[in-house]
Amino acid sequence: MSKRVIHYRKLYQELENRILSGFWADKLPSQSQLTAEFQVSHNTIKKVIDQLKNSGLVAGHQGKGVYVVERNSSPAVLVGIWMRHLGVLSVPFYSRVTESIRQDLPEYHAEVEFFTDFESINMQRYCGLILYGQCPDNVDMENLAANFHGRIVQVNHNFAPQLPAVYSNNLYCGYMAIEHLYKNGHRNIAVLTRDTNLGNNIFCYRWQGAEKFAAEHPDVKLLKTEIDPSMLQAIPCQASEIAVKKLLDTTENITAVFAFNDVIALGVLSALQQRHLKVPDDISIISVDDRDFSQFTNPPLTTFNENAEKIAKTTVKMLFGDLNGSRQLTIEPRLVERASIKNIS
Repeated sequence: MSKRVIHYRKLYQELENRILSGFWADKLPSQSQLTAEFQVSHNTIKKVIDQLKNSGLVAGHQGKGVYVVERNSSPAVLVGIWMRHLGVLSVPFYSRVTESIRQDLPEYHAEVEFFTDFESINMQRYCGLILYGQCPDNVDMENLAANFHGRIVQVNHNFAPQLPAVYSNNLYCGYMAIEHLYKNGHRNIAVLTRDTNLGNNIFCYRWQGAEKFAAEHPDVKLLKTEIDPSMLQAIPCQASEIAVKKLLDTTENITAVFAFNDVIALGVLSALQQRHLKVPDDISIISVDDRDFSQFTNPPLTTFNENAEKIAKTTVKMLFGDLNGSRQLTIEPRLVERASIKNIS
């Protein structure tokens, strides 16, 4: 019997229907079984499973598989997660944070619900809020904090200093990236940045950290190249390829590149390969994000993991008052050393 070929959106609906109808009430088939049944790639199955996790329909249990989440008809409390648009959940960092928050909330007899519009929010519906980004200008933050008795936590940003926040220490990340390259003998370092002209954002902080280390070490030369954000949206890898090619055409003696995220690093790898330059023998690369693919590039990328799981756990504890009054907490990223840096000392 021939197997069906099914597209991503229909595949999601098919799996969602099987869960909601009770066809799957416990453990889902393995990803290999789903790949074989629906004749799609492993990455497509993974993407659909991730979306099911973000929708709260399934949860992963390490080493055991993916299971259907038991759904109560009336959860004790709801926690609202606000974002400008639901596409934020496709960002790997926020996807990891969300999955971890979902796993931790049952301890407090709570579930999450997403919303994107403050004007239609029912203040009585939620026991607290988690903010994935800067709120619109028309939102009265003081009034919002009063309505929720301060039970609001900002994740990975601190646009409203009067509210609690948990975020990755991106200044430290930028500092440590250049320091790591410095310890490996690199002095002429290209830095591929994005959105640093927008001010208060993670990329601006990463650049400030890199600059801080360079200011403390006069023998370090940072060669900053800002990548066009519109190109990053449309053709992310090609955008960094173009930036690297221009950099190599105009600059000599670069021994290392600090890419502001792993997608930019992919473009760097491609551009260097086209120039017949080897990583790390000719040029070293360090990046940020620790995306799933970073361990499979050639060579595997040395990168920083933003510790999304710890940020999520800290967010939940802060939301429910389990951190003894702490209001502003930074989480240190972890350096994941692989094979893209050469010691040239």
